[in-house]
Amino acid sequence: MSVNIEDPGRTHHVFKHGNYPIYKRITSSNLEEAESTQTMDCPFCNQQIQTVIRYEAGEGTCTTAALCCCFLFLTSIGPYIRGIIGLLIVFCCNSFQDIKHYCPECQKLIKAYERG
Repeated sequence: MSVNIEDPGRTHHVFKHGNYPIYKRITSSNLEEAESTQTMDCPFCNQQIQTVIRYEAGEGTCTTAALCCCFLFLTSIGPYIRGIIGLLIVFCCNSFQDIKHYCPECQKLIKAYERG
């Protein structure tokens, strides 16, 4: 639930903490939004901030890593080495990880974009 508070020149949206963090699935239509920092009022400390982005392994990352490891293990000559390399690629590449937006002031999670 948001409450509009008028301020000269702009409108603030103050949210109850029950609405945060916001979780969204990453799709082709919101990928650019997910990978860009966002200017907003932090719902926790009420400071105007530009979000800090962190890439973190999530459920989709672990599932992709397990599938990649199994596939490379079963189809390669050096199964253990290539399986481990597959795991490293998935966990080190940002395109397989969730994108999380944090407040730089209070360090709280504001939005999380999850890969599915």
